Amino acid sequence: MNKQLQKRSRQRRERIFKVAMKAFLKQGYAATSMSAIAEEVGGSKATLYSYVKNKQDLFIQCIEQLILDHSAQAFESFDMTTEPRRALTDFCRIFIGFLVSRKGQALTRLVIGEARRFPEIGRFFYDRALLSGRQQLADCLEHAMAAGNLRPADPEIAARLLIGFCQSGLNQQCLHSVIGHPGADAIAAEARQVADTFMFLYGIAGQEGASPLRAVE
Repeated sequence: MNKQLQKRSRQRRERIFKVAMKAFLKQGYAATSMSAIAEEVGGSKATLYSYVKNKQDLFIQCIEQLILDHSAQAFESFDMTTEPRRALTDFCRIFIGFLVSRKGQALTRLVIGEARRFPEIGRFFYDRALLSGRQQLADCLEHAMAAGNLRPADPEIAARLLIGFCQSGLNQQCLHSVIGHPGADAIAAEARQVADTFMFLYGIAGQEGASPLRAVE
């Protein structure tokens, strides 16, 4: 395949995923048809099936790409070995920002809403988004602990706590329609609060924001 054909194939694939993701988030998994996606993309179902096996495969690939894009942004500069508080605050701001975004909220509602009828979708999201992301975060925290920027502890439990802190504030308010989409200032403020709380629990005694009780441990 020459470069021109490869470019066209890549562009069509991107177009398919973009159209499909929009349809899934707006209409749900069950209500989205391959025929409607093919029509919106501008081609036949046969062309669509040359890129994916079936609708479930298309959905999973769309979710996987969304997860990869978000993870890359959140973890790109997440290095707690030099300025742990700043790195932690930036990570929380990006993570919370995605959770409360229209796409993030729609994705959460979509997976929860469809998981009962299509448990394989719920399992995929749990494995590839939740468990994988938590493990990646735990690895980063373990590295920070080894570098002496966080107190020694179970990094997986620390990762669970940090994710829980990020999910429990604005995200829950948005999911339950208590508030609309929060602005950047509100997201940044919550990110600082989460980072402060986490550093109080896991910061080294003497560091800014660390619990003074750590000095007697």
